[in-house]
Amino acid sequence: MNKYTLGIDVGTSGVKTGLLDLSTLKLKYVAMRKYESSPLQRSETLWEQTVAALKDSIAMLGESESLKAIGLSGQMHGTVLYNSSGDVIDPVINWQDKRCDQPLARYGGKTTIDVIMETLEEGSFKDLGIDTMASGFLGATLFHIKENETSLFKQIRHVVLPTDFIRGRLLDHSHFATDQTNAGSTGLFNTRLKKWHDACIKKLGLPRDIFPDVHNTEEIAGFVPGTLSDLLGIEKGVPVIYGGGDLQLSILGSGLTSPASPDLVNIGTGSQIARVIGEYSKIPGIDTWSYFGGNYVHVGASLGGGISYQRLRKEIREGKEPDIDYNRMDELASAVPPGSDGLRFCSGPSRSHPQRVHGFYGEDSQNCSTGHLSRAVMEGVILDLVSFHKLMGENQHEIMVGSGKGLSNSHVWSQITTDMFAKRLQIAEYETAVFGAALMAAYGISAIGDLSQMAGKINYNNASPDPGHSKKYQSLIRNEIW
Repeated sequence: MNKYTLGIDVGTSGVKTGLLDLSTLKLKYVAMRKYESSPLQRSETLWEQTVAALKDSIAMLGESESLKAIGLSGQMHGTVLYNSSGDVIDPVINWQDKRCDQPLARYGGKTTIDVIMETLEEGSFKDLGIDTMASGFLGATLFHIKENETSLFKQIRHVVLPTDFIRGRLLDHSHFATDQTNAGSTGLFNTRLKKWHDACIKKLGLPRDIFPDVHNTEEIAGFVPGTLSDLLGIEKGVPVIYGGGDLQLSILGSGLTSPASPDLVNIGTGSQIARVIGEYSKIPGIDTWSYFGGNYVHVGASLGGGISYQRLRKEIREGKEPDIDYNRMDELASAVPPGSDGLRFCSGPSRSHPQRVHGFYGEDSQNCSTGHLSRAVMEGVILDLVSFHKLMGENQHEIMVGSGKGLSNSHVWSQITTDMFAKRLQIAEYETAVFGAALMAAYGISAIGDLSQMAGKINYNNASPDPGHSKKYQSLIRNEIW
């Protein structure tokens, strides 16, 4: 009988599921269900689409195949509120929310983030892991609600992250717990000591008892009850692993398990560059998050990414080319030289620079084509990540690992990444966050003994050839880092 674990990745614009064959360690039966990529999301929509995707994958199991555990991965930083009855207070507020960046009269024109940064002691950030508090982080959202939405704040009895909400529904009860990787993304977690930063929580005037218990990512949180087994199409009693943040699970699913691993570049809805490190340390401008096996991750996170390309396509469709798709945009971008003939794109506010202006720069009559616009967006997103990489410093690897739809679906974007970093790019052949979640489930039930052994078992499609235009990008990188 073939045995499987199921990985679930609750993303910003959709949920993906897939089954890991424990005999071959190959991901199979991947399914996806989409929903609107909005800063505010209906909790029931996230759950309904998760159920639908899960059932799509489970339906592919044969009579001689069985499910042994479920692992979770999900969008980080978001906020799910519960009242005293254990009911969700909709909507789910995710990382794209900008309420904390708005100047407010009560603060004399300052933003909520400004006030938080003034309230927290500078030394606290050495242990919090984050470089700065940012709008969309659970900690910032809670403080804003306390200060500006008093009636809503009085209803809050518990708070968790999106991954935790889905886990609770799988267990068929409110489950007010999280794991270290997700907790670190709230902005109020002592990542160095791996516990809530009680002093910062108190400083912001937030009640400590609304925060979830923190567990290890691989721990078993509970078991699927009989009340849900028929709905999900699985047996009663299947273990559900705590799971964690989508970036960390994507790093695991890409085979990066130790400080000896290459760097990861991810382009999903947002984009990130990440490096596994062995000991806790802070670099100005870079976040430090919890990882597995006692390790940590240095992360440079941009709010630009696939969402920037998506917005451009929407604008083009509403204008001169109503039928254009991503393949056509890539084709046109491939005909434009590196540097987009002087056209530049800035993805807009970043967590470190919330007032940065989104848009195109250097436009003229020679560089305003769809191909120029498309290439400029891709180059602008990678420039953000290159700037983070410079802060991290070089490592010994001549390759980088790529993940996310932006890289796996676009040979142009993967080539730009290769050229700007002057490193070959290896892209995994599957959904890395789903794979990572399924791997963590297997590890949690001891079906896999050592996650580090996975590093040599990852299949890459090697979609990106050697850097071909790296020299042409060097002046751009020197002069145009935002």
